[in-house]
Amino acid sequence: NNNGKGDGSLGLHVRRLGDLYEARFYREDNVTSCPITGKALTGSIPAILLVPGKEGTPNVLSESALKQLSPEELEEEYGPIEKKVRLAPPPTLLENIKEQVQVAQEKEEEERKAAKKSKKKKRKRTDGDDGVDNKK
Repeated sequence: NNNGKGDGSLGLHVRRLGDLYEARFYREDNVTSCPITGKALTGSIPAILLVPGKEGTPNVLSESALKQLSPEELEEEYGPIEKKVRLAPPPTLLENIKEQVQVAQEKEEEERKAAKKSKKKKRKRTDGDDGVDNKK
């Protein structure tokens, strides 16, 4: 029992299935992007999910696109909007996440190099120690 606080694996704001929404993305040249600004939605640009949006229409836009359109224009193009949900984390949190990923990658690389070095040492020992005197 997590007392309704969530374990953070899906985000603290997700407590039940009712907190999950269908996201429909616009894709151009196999890249997820904002249909208004054309900006790639990679996580570094704040993206906003319009809930519920119009069925069959992309409902994920860049934050800057929301500033370009009036609420009336948004509703006309994307259907009724009950809620706006920010998908990309705030910039400070994004930087923390990037740092954590970089540290984890560096640690994995160090472990991989250490394992490779250990494997070479083992191979060197077994190659040179076959119990036969090779001196002539």
